[in-house]
Formats: sequence, C-alpha cells, structure tokens
Amino acid sequence: MPSQPRVTIEALGKSYTFETRGESRQAEEAAGLASQIIRKVETSVGEAGGADKIALLVLAVLDAAGQLVAAGENHRQFVERIGARSGELLSRIPKGEAGAGRDIRPGSPEEP
Repeated sequence: MPSQPRVTIEALGKSYTFETRGESRQAEEAAGLASQIIRKVETSVGEAGGADKIALLVLAVLDAAGQLVAAGENHRQFVERIGARSGELLSRIPKGEAGAGRDIRPGSPEEP
C-alpha cells in the first residue's frame, strides 16, 4: 500500500512532518500558511516581550481562525451580491423571450 504524502511545517524552531489525507499541494499550501502565521505571531510577540510556546500557538490559531471567519464573511457577501445582480439581470429579460422566467439555476427542475 502506498504511503500517504507528507508535509513538513516549521514552527517555533522545530520541524514537524505529517502525513496528509488530501492533495499534497493543498497540504503544502496550508503548512506554508500556518508557518507564516506562526512567524508573524512570534515576531509581534517577540517585540512586545517573551511568551511561552503554548501562548504563541494559541495566538497563531486565533489569527488563523480570524482569517477563516473573515473569508467566510467575504464569501457570504459575494454570494449575496451575485444573487442580487443575477435577479436584476433576469428581471430584464422580456417574458416572451425563450427561456425567460424559467429557473435555470443548477439543480432546479427547469434547468436546461
């Protein structure tokens, strides 16, 4: 049985290697982002005074969670804007035109 792809992350002066379950490209990107967040926290906390390693990791997790929440909110707003714009554009199609008034969203019963 082939082994799972591995990814290495540098954190707090050590290297940690993990097996991945998904695409190795995504795992490598996630590991790179995690390393970047940890370095950012280390730098900002280092300038303000010492902190233990657990506190640094907690701050890094909070930073990552904040980025995830912001990305989710941006996605929600994007979907709302697209929905509103799509509705506006669909309302401009004259009712006599072929397909006008039909629900052609993916998965709808009237999808072509």
